[in-house]
Amino acid sequence: ILMNPALLAIGQRRFRAALSDAHANDLGDRGNFNRTVFHEVGHYLGPKRTDDDRPIPEALGNLNNHIEELKADLLSLWLMPRLVEHGIIDEEQLRSVYASGILRVLVPIEPGRDEAYRTMQLMQQNVFLAQGLLSFDRENGRLSIDYDRYPQVIEAFLTEVLELQRRGDRAAVEAYVERLA
Repeated sequence: ILMNPALLAIGQRRFRAALSDAHANDLGDRGNFNRTVFHEVGHYLGPKRTDDDRPIPEALGNLNNHIEELKADLLSLWLMPRLVEHGIIDEEQLRSVYASGILRVLVPIEPGRDEAYRTMQLMQQNVFLAQGLLSFDRENGRLSIDYDRYPQVIEAFLTEVLELQRRGDRAAVEAYVERLA
């Protein structure tokens, strides 16, 4: 499904409609595939138990999926520059994965808090906008990406999410989700 030409074309059209012309060709054929593969790898990385030795799903309850999916998304994006450093992907592929990370967070309507995927996508969109990774150009009504900010924003965001998992404080996670979504 990730390499389906029809789905790729839909993603390209959505991306081009939302992003400035300068980014029209940033979303390559494998960006979404590579981001998704490393998203799945991201589920196996990071803490599995809280500092007081509770399983994270037990500690976070119904918000575990929100934070776990967010962690996996952020880990996939965090890993990309390291893959460039080791010659596994090149700069063009990095840009394509980063563009895919932006396509992923283009949430057209505010989701219900019970929608883990959509809520964590909205959380990312809001952080990306607040941190200047994404900006809205009022003149053309489209978004621009500051690729130079990407690694810094992702690392800070991921650090917060990993800390929330480690602490296992459900009330803190609930406040975090509400604040960012």
